Amino acid sequence: MVTLKLPDDSYRSLSDALDQDGQNKIRACSLEILPPIYLIYRMPRSYPSNRQPHFVLSANWLSKDALEKLCQGLDALWQEQVGNVVIFSWADWLQTTCLSYLGITNELELDFGPGGKTHDDRVVLYQSSPDRLIQFLIRYNEDRKNDMFLKSTHTCCICFGELSGNRLYPLEDVIIVNPDFENGFFSTSDR
Repeated sequence: MVTLKLPDDSYRSLSDALDQDGQNKIRACSLEILPPIYLIYRMPRSYPSNRQPHFVLSANWLSKDALEKLCQGLDALWQEQVGNVVIFSWADWLQTTCLSYLGITNELELDFGPGGKTHDDRVVLYQSSPDRLIQFLIRYNEDRKNDMFLKSTHTCCICFGELSGNRLYPLEDVIIVNPDFENGFFSTSDR
């Protein structure tokens, strides 16, 4: 599993779909973190001296063509490093370079065309409706941001204490409140 952290929050996920009247309807959302690209591999006996690992790639937010192109990119990396261990290079390349390799700059267009059979057996496709996929992308992004908040330290804007995120409450992009502070200056109980 290769997780992608986007360099800034300017990435947008776009989906082009038809509404009930047959008119094109574009849905968009801003994302900071994309779901992982799954790289599942098996080492042949002659790896790494003669043969590259057998692998499959999967990502529910990438099109069939994009996944096939990534397979070609991994093949090219192997050709540059024949006889060397390549799995870590593949994971690093997927994590740091695959979006630029695919020409994805600040918009990711979601392809909901007919999935069909791929030309490359190493591509595993998961089809989803535009609404479901966008909901999944938003939920995944929010869950990972929350995980990162909980694992890092922050300054409480009331008591100015440096505390772990799991001891704080984020409030609408402005303030972080230490729940223990209620027991000090503020009180919620009636006296």
